[in-house]
Amino acid sequence: MVNLLTRGLTPAVRSKIESTGVIDFTHLKVEDVTRYVPRGEVEVDWQSLLFIKNNRPGDTIVLTMRDGFMRTPLAPRELVNLAIASTDKTWHDHKTNVAILHLSGPTPVVSGNLQLLVTEQPMRRNQSSWVGVQAIQRVNAASEKKVRVQLENGMEMIFRDRATRLRKKMGEAHQIKRYLIQEHQEARRHFAPDDACDFGYSEFDGLESRLQRTVALVSAFLVLCNHPLSTQHIRMGILNVFRGNRAIFDFEDENY
Repeated sequence: MVNLLTRGLTPAVRSKIESTGVIDFTHLKVEDVTRYVPRGEVEVDWQSLLFIKNNRPGDTIVLTMRDGFMRTPLAPRELVNLAIASTDKTWHDHKTNVAILHLSGPTPVVSGNLQLLVTEQPMRRNQSSWVGVQAIQRVNAASEKKVRVQLENGMEMIFRDRATRLRKKMGEAHQIKRYLIQEHQEARRHFAPDDACDFGYSEFDGLESRLQRTVALVSAFLVLCNHPLSTQHIRMGILNVFRGNRAIFDFEDENY
């Protein structure tokens, strides 16, 4: 049976990985990857993305569950931008998820099945590797600064990270996914009322979620325009718009 994960590797490296069942990114070299994809021709199933290995200034190594390995001149951040562009979400949406749920950075990319986290952060933090944790079933420490993770197909990956940090970030990514599912279910409850019984009772506040996302968007825009306002004032203004109140009001007026 063909192992899709090892496609795109040299015969020697592919044979070793298939015999051990372990992909060690701490030892994998660019020259071990035979499949080269030039800039402008990267087309992969982003939802099956497993790893983006930072090798700057050399080629970046990419591993997906469906297509195996490839290397490309695109930087890791450029590849993540392509992954985000393949969804209906933006960087602002992902940063807003972190803000609403009071989570820690760096910002994870969670959309559909994809749960992409920063890993192997360099000291300068100009480019980082990324790991798709949606396919990870177990995380163990390989050493103080390395982790050994088991994938859902039974194979393992080794890369530089701390097990405690990775587990924490995976938990946050799962928390974001649950929140996004609640948002989706709340929308379906209103747009498809006949199916409402399928969801049962929920305490999720869809209006509050919409308000928080709108506040975050307006706040970011005002900062960009060099006219920042407090979150409280922005929230008050947006609530008035939501309620159909078009009266102009003065934030300095103590009545507001």
